[in-house]
Amino acid sequence: MLITSERGLNCVYHPVRGAAQHYVGTVRRFGLDIGVTGPGRMGGR
Repeated sequence: MLITSERGLNCVYHPVRGAAQHYVGTVRRFGLDIGVTGPGRMGGR
């Protein structure tokens, strides 16, 4: 059985200098969804 799921994402980046930066997004999955989502980290350059 193929399943799709969607989960909202909301995070805040706190730089050493300057104001906090707020980000929102959506994570979409396709395939087997066992219903478990743990903490994660977002990286960028």
